[in-house]
Amino acid sequence: MTMQSLSKSIYHNVNYFKAYDTLISHITNKDEVVQLWTEQWKTIMKNISFNPNEGNPIRMLKIGAGDGNHEIGMAKCLLAVHPDVHIKIIEPKEVQLQLCKKTAMDFATSSPGLTFDWHNVTFEKYMTDQRETDVGSFHIVVSCHVLCYLNLVWAIDSMYSMARTDGVVVNTMVTGDSTFGLVGKLFTKLTGCGKHHQHSDDALGYLETKTGKIKRNSREFTVDVTDCFNDSSEEGSLLLDFMTQRTDFRRNAPGNVKKSIMNVLRENTIEKEGMALTRVREEDLVLIK
Repeated sequence: MTMQSLSKSIYHNVNYFKAYDTLISHITNKDEVVQLWTEQWKTIMKNISFNPNEGNPIRMLKIGAGDGNHEIGMAKCLLAVHPDVHIKIIEPKEVQLQLCKKTAMDFATSSPGLTFDWHNVTFEKYMTDQRETDVGSFHIVVSCHVLCYLNLVWAIDSMYSMARTDGVVVNTMVTGDSTFGLVGKLFTKLTGCGKHHQHSDDALGYLETKTGKIKRNSREFTVDVTDCFNDSSEEGSLLLDFMTQRTDFRRNAPGNVKKSIMNVLRENTIEKEGMALTRVREEDLVLIK
């Protein structure tokens, strides 16, 4: 086993969304987090400048598609303050885009003021093809756990350019001091490969060079990682793949790397009702131009 075998990013692997879905299914406090997220997004909406008498919709650019429920939640917050909302979604993976589209469009049929525009391209391709027509036209530009898969500085610059002069740019990322952040930092230290392990502090440093005011909204998930300590568990393997952002971490990791990662995971878990629980904190970095 070599360090080269650990360079295989899970992002381009067929198991990426399977690993992601496994993570979501192991969150034990989803309802609590969704409720907090909704209240925080209502606050974000208050920072969007718009004149409902102009007759123009609120325009949102979303980079990366979720399962559709995240997009519906954002749409509901926007519709609560404006009768017309247009959301443009950029997603390079066709299967994921179609999943998001089906869920979101089912909701849109009962929301006449809501329209969507779907683009099955990378953000890089979108910026090449449509930057000139869309630049500076969005009230809000959003990415959720996407910056770690892009060139961070380029992505922030690009998102910033797409927002109006009075717009809002929101990037959601894992924090460096929660379990996933600690695993990522240790993995980078041990292997010299930090691809996909940027966390919110990495982005914050560059965001602070931009003109505008920054606000931070954090949320903490509780994740059942019991399966990670069972070498025969497929779900445990998928969870470890997502944490390390590498394909087949258990099989490919040299012994010292695997031992160190498992130790930091163990050190950041608590035992409760037969489960090994860890905390995963994410935060919205909200830049108000």
